[in-house]
Amino acid sequence: DWAAKGTMLLGVRAVIAESFERIHRSNLVGMGVLPLEFLNGETRQSLGLTGFESLTVAGLGETMLPRATLPVRAVRTDGPTQTFPARSARPTPCHAGSPFPTGHPACSAEPILDDAG
Repeated sequence: DWAAKGTMLLGVRAVIAESFERIHRSNLVGMGVLPLEFLNGETRQSLGLTGFESLTVAGLGETMLPRATLPVRAVRTDGPTQTFPARSARPTPCHAGSPFPTGHPACSAEPILDDAG
């Protein structure tokens, strides 16, 4: 829980990794941080990423589907840029309504509100 909360408090809007444990992915989404996964066996090492790049994720918005593939643009500190695909690790339509949701309580309430008529 604090791993996701600390990430959000630092102003991070997305995290990219090779994979996520279900609970960590859920905590990130709950804190409004978009979890992204590398595709096709790629890693930060195979892409030559050092952690000093500025990353921009395109394709965010209300129409983003669960598990959508999004282009990520990495700008290195010395100038060169690189674009690679990453997959949203948000697995459900509830999580797909907004690129940066306010958290799970709204998602949990949707079925209840729908049933209330």
